[in-house]
Amino acid sequence: MAQINNQFKPADYVAGANGMIFNAANQASQLVTQGFATTYSGLCLSNPLTSPVNLAVMKVGLAVNANPAAAAVLGIMAAYAGPTGVTVGAAITPVPSKLGGSTGYGVVGATATFPIAPSLIMPLQYVPTTAAEISPSLIDIGGSVVLPPGAFAAICTIGGVTGTTGIFSWQWEEIPA
Repeated sequence: MAQINNQFKPADYVAGANGMIFNAANQASQLVTQGFATTYSGLCLSNPLTSPVNLAVMKVGLAVNANPAAAAVLGIMAAYAGPTGVTVGAAITPVPSKLGGSTGYGVVGATATFPIAPSLIMPLQYVPTTAAEISPSLIDIGGSVVLPPGAFAAICTIGGVTGTTGIFSWQWEEIPA
């Protein structure tokens, strides 16, 4: 653990205090595109080709507020977009964990166009058709998904009929590439 002011602090605190951790969330309920389409709505995190950092995804937040007509699974889909990059629409401004700091390099959007179809890399939560069974989740993935410049990740729905509606969030650390 890192030491600050003669007290031991967790690594997340150190990275946050140094302006390296960022957060972004939908500001209203959002329908997540079902499957792995290249025209997307939900919550996408991308790392621009010109970025000097890697984005290490630390946490993913899922708060479903409308049941799908059929059971579904929420997960993370991702890909390397290559030289084309991702076109993000309905931009969401990241908030640094150290409030008042810069907004960093990560680009977040409620809609996006991907140059290639992404693949499921991590299922996160089962979404039943009964509202009483749904709980919000903040899932700590500990930096196990790393987006180098040109890569992206997005919340996806697998199953269901038309996708799943909710509010979603990303937390990531920006580490020099």
